[in-house]
Amino acid sequence: MAPEYPCPHPYFSEYALGFAFVGQFLVVGLFVLAGLVWIRTRRLPLAGIVAAMGLLTLLARHAALRWGDELIMRGAFGADNWARLRRELQAQEADLAQYGREQPGLTTPQLVKGYIATHPRSPGFHFADPSIPPLYFKISDWRDTVPRVVVSFGCSNNVVFNSATMGVEQID
Repeated sequence: MAPEYPCPHPYFSEYALGFAFVGQFLVVGLFVLAGLVWIRTRRLPLAGIVAAMGLLTLLARHAALRWGDELIMRGAFGADNWARLRRELQAQEADLAQYGREQPGLTTPQLVKGYIATHPRSPGFHFADPSIPPLYFKISDWRDTVPRVVVSFGCSNNVVFNSATMGVEQID
């Protein structure tokens, strides 16, 4: 019997996105505070420290937006599983691209429909740790001009990875 996994998948960083949203206000507040410290005390070192804190917060906010999910997933899955996932994703994308080259002139929805009809669904990507829920690959033409391989975390959590860098391009 297959183990039951909770939904939603635990690897999405709502905390990182929350920090990124709140962080923009914190950054502005720190820069304003640095300006007020400078105006009030004329102490450049003290104002510089507050401005540096604002700059570090700005960089942390940018990093959370850019790499938050990727770092959380890479840490949770482990380096070996992350490399296997990358290879599997690249193989799926290469197979989809080959099918597209073999079927010239079809529209994207037709390519997706034909690919799904002629290629059996993959059994999923299972991790070495059985407590981590398996991932599944779906083919989608939603919001894209070309078919994309989407990694499904179950329920309604889907991720489009850039398979070359394994950066998260889109989360639905």
